[in-house]
Amino acid sequence: MSSAQAFISIFKVNSTLFANAFKDVDNETASTRPNEKTNSMIFLALHSVDARYYILNLLGTKAKNPYAEEYKDVRMIEDVKKYPQLEELLKEWKKTDRILTKKIGELKPKQLKSKTDFKFPFTDKTLHGALSFLAAHESYHIGQLGLIRKYLGLPSVSF
Repeated sequence: MSSAQAFISIFKVNSTLFANAFKDVDNETASTRPNEKTNSMIFLALHSVDARYYILNLLGTKAKNPYAEEYKDVRMIEDVKKYPQLEELLKEWKKTDRILTKKIGELKPKQLKSKTDFKFPFTDKTLHGALSFLAAHESYHIGQLGLIRKYLGLPSVSF
C-alpha cells in the first residue's frame, strides 16, 4: 500500500466516524458543553471543517472554505458568537471528503517527499509529515466528539 493510499484509508475512517458522531444530534445538543473548560460538538465540527479546508489548500486545491472570513479570528470556543447550522457543517464535511480523497489519490511519492511551509510543531516538514500531523489532529478531535456524545447520554460512535 502506498503512503497516499494509507492516508486515504485514514481520512475515510475519520470521515465515517465524524459523520456517525453526529447521528441523532441536533443543533441544541451539538451546542452543549460538558463544562466551561470543554468544547461543544458544534465547535469541533466547525474547527474540523476548517482543518479539512486547510488540508485541501495544502494539497494545492482552490477549495474555498465558506466559513473562513466569518471565523478567521476564532482561536477558541469563546471567540464564536454564532454558529452555522449543524446540517450545513456536515454537508461541507462531505464535500471536503470527496475532494480530499480525489486529491490524495493523485499524489505521487515525490510530491509526498516535497518540503512544505507547514508551521505546526512537527519535525517532518514534508507533505507526508504535514498530512501525518493533520490526520492525527483530526483523529484527536473525532475522539473528543465521541467522548462528548457519551457525556450527553448518546450511544458510542459506531463504524
